[in-house]
Amino acid sequence: MATFKAALILLVLPLVTAGCTSIGPGDKPSPTPPHLLKNTAKVHYWNDAGLFGKITPELQSEGNARCASLGEGDAIGYHPHAKKADGTYFEGNAYLCSLFN
Repeated sequence: MATFKAALILLVLPLVTAGCTSIGPGDKPSPTPPHLLKNTAKVHYWNDAGLFGKITPELQSEGNARCASLGEGDAIGYHPHAKKADGTYFEGNAYLCSLFN
């Protein structure tokens, strides 16, 4: 149990300290696009999970496949106009993946 708590803290702490205002998707995608940030360890993370909308049943399969290709859990949110770390836009939907497989 202590190991699980330590792992959870290590996963959530960077989200909180990175200025994230939310750790889960909102009801629908925000007009403000989320964008990827990169920390000093070159790990990419979203600036604000709350900018994503909840994953729709129509997008679940595609989202899960994209998350799986990154070694992440299932898709829990999507955004149609998210930005990459370099400021350019993703082609198609971007997905918010769960931290757990």
